[in-house]
Amino acid sequence: MYQLEMNPQIIIVKLDLNVEFEKYLPWFNIITRRKILEYKFRIDQMRSFVSELLKHYYLAKLLFVPPSKIKITYTQLGKPILTDELENVSFSISHSGDYVVLALLAGCQVGIDIEKIDQQIIPSQLGKAVFSPVENSLIADDVANFFMLWSKKEALFKAYGTGFINDYYTKTSLTLNPNEIGDGYKIYSHRFANDYYLSLCILD
Repeated sequence: MYQLEMNPQIIIVKLDLNVEFEKYLPWFNIITRRKILEYKFRIDQMRSFVSELLKHYYLAKLLFVPPSKIKITYTQLGKPILTDELENVSFSISHSGDYVVLALLAGCQVGIDIEKIDQQIIPSQLGKAVFSPVENSLIADDVANFFMLWSKKEALFKAYGTGFINDYYTKTSLTLNPNEIGDGYKIYSHRFANDYYLSLCILD
């Protein structure tokens, strides 16, 4: 088992649409290349490219291993996990707007989520579909609060690897505390670049 002592590492990449990422596509296998290019819009292709770059190459750099050691599989619920001697290392990737982020941690499960604040949404309407009654009471019509809670909830579910496939998401009681300690988890949330929320969840 790979031994690594470290605090959570977070990598934040700001996208540059002027980068000609196509010349780097031969680094990836045919399936990954197709996955990147199947997106219609360049911004989505760039997000996919950077996500794959982080997974296949930057993880290796952070862990001081050759890229060939990075072997990723997926749980039944779609959570990406490292295998073999890196099985005790957890990672999570998220993207929104102009950013792609990566979180990496050894010994505990980690989840990260970034959300761009969209001032056009109506929190009181969308919140009913994804938040518990307790959480909805905190949102009212505050867009920033909506996206803070949304990023925290996504980070939590990514750490657990559950997604929104069951009704667990309606039973959580997340708060607006940027440093929240819950039952078996810690979530740290931060607003940055003015209109983004970034949340990191670590399972105890």
